[in-house]
Amino acid sequence: MRMDEYLERWAEKYKPISHIPNAGSKEKRFYRIDAITSIPSFVANLIHAKSPSLAYVTQVDATLGGQGDKFLMITHRVFVLVKQEGATLQNGVTEELAATDAKALGAEIAQDLLAYIYHDKKNGNKDLDGIDFKGSVIFTTPQQFNGWWPTELTFNQIVSRNLCVNPEKYND
Repeated sequence: MRMDEYLERWAEKYKPISHIPNAGSKEKRFYRIDAITSIPSFVANLIHAKSPSLAYVTQVDATLGGQGDKFLMITHRVFVLVKQEGATLQNGVTEELAATDAKALGAEIAQDLLAYIYHDKKNGNKDLDGIDFKGSVIFTTPQQFNGWWPTELTFNQIVSRNLCVNPEKYND
């Protein structure tokens, strides 16, 4: 299982997001991104983007970890993107209550996602083995893209790494 696929299925099930993944869907709310500052598919459709949305960072960030050097600890980074509501946004003025509401909603959705993953793992989803919630973090980031407030959720997963060289992958 790839984490991006798992999260996209969650974004489809979770009512406040209700992502529809079909090609050309006007209800696209899940994005695979390189970084919060590099999300071309989201920015290209910014006018039509729906709030809230979910974005998963597909860049791999892994270190040797766990029990010795036989495992990798992968950091998963997820962003909940919430658009600030309010008429003052068009004037370039950040209305503090609307901004706070957007950040609070992003944090609430991030907690819902964390609770879902925890519940799914606890109830026997073997694909989630190795998820480590101890280092999980939820935090809001500064406003992006004219009124969108990203909330980041990070968590780690320990997975087995390749221990053997596969000769079929090499030229002699």
